[in-house]
Amino acid sequence: MPASHAINWLVGIGLLVISSAGSLFVAEFGVRLFVDPVDYLLPVVVQDPMLGHRMAGGTGGHDEWGFRNYELPGSAEIVAIGDSMTYGISARASESWPAILAQLTGRTTYNIGLGGYGPLQYFYLLRERALTLKPKAAVVGFYFGNDLVDVVKLAYGNDNWARYRIAGLNGTGEQGGVVIDQPEIGGGRLLGGPRSYLARHSVLYRLATSLPVLDRFRTVNTASTDPGLFVFSMGDRTTILFPGQGRLRMDIDNPQIEAALTITERALLEMKDVSTKANVGLYFLLLPTKELVYADLLAEHHQLAASPDLEPALRNEREIRKRLFAFLEASHLTYIDPLPAMTSAVRDHEIYPFNDGHPNGAGYRLIAEQVAGALRD
Repeated sequence: MPASHAINWLVGIGLLVISSAGSLFVAEFGVRLFVDPVDYLLPVVVQDPMLGHRMAGGTGGHDEWGFRNYELPGSAEIVAIGDSMTYGISARASESWPAILAQLTGRTTYNIGLGGYGPLQYFYLLRERALTLKPKAAVVGFYFGNDLVDVVKLAYGNDNWARYRIAGLNGTGEQGGVVIDQPEIGGGRLLGGPRSYLARHSVLYRLATSLPVLDRFRTVNTASTDPGLFVFSMGDRTTILFPGQGRLRMDIDNPQIEAALTITERALLEMKDVSTKANVGLYFLLLPTKELVYADLLAEHHQLAASPDLEPALRNEREIRKRLFAFLEASHLTYIDPLPAMTSAVRDHEIYPFNDGHPNGAGYRLIAEQVAGALRD
């Protein structure tokens, strides 16, 4: 090839690369005019000596503290503390129950929720973060699905929480798990490094990889990693339940779960103590699993025997609910139970994505309505 042709070819390739990069930059900028980066960008998860893990502040559209808010306010009338159910997994930030609560009440609400947290993290965040915002009310979301497991993981996997350990019980030796997919740069996946970089910086990339058409593939992957899932169909509606997880994570006969209940009760009382001293109203929002919300429908459609995990999972959760409710009432702690409203709503409405145990926007709105009603009483 003559030198002049080679130069022209290289120039053409260079112009094509520059043009493509420019087009992608314009597209990225245009997309951000219409969607919120916090709903798509993957934040950076870092280790924390007390929490086990946290979001790095300012990453993935999160605020200075690393939570799912547009900004860190100087004060907030209501603080919401919890795990992924409070963070608002499976819905946009504006559809999380704390965000909807702010709309319903007209009161500034700050979301302190992150997947993998449990009652010990809730106590720490209430004392060290939430109360610095001088709120009038704190709503702590307790999720029956995995909060007890998260208590044991932190208490026995982090020596900073050793004082909560129950004598004679061997812990899991694990740190609190990170729910959000956070692969190591370049590790384990094809083109893992570039894909992780794009996931943290490109809304356009995250939009493309979050298309509903890919739900089928994600569901197949979930099925391969969780053989305990159960597909429930009712007319033209289909949803996936995860009773295998509930059976294990709420096994009342497991000494670790029994210990987790004791540790949780202690943490709740300590939350009461610090909130009372700060003159802050304290509310415990008791969030049920998807399986319990669907329990009545499962019974009516004679589906309880279709999975060996369903009845044990439901029995475990009901027993834990009974014990926790009794403790809250005896300790004069205020709680909010959205289960009746959710059980009623699921008969006619989709309040969960078909392939996830977290509510969708409609489900979070229903939860927020129950909280707003309790705050008005």
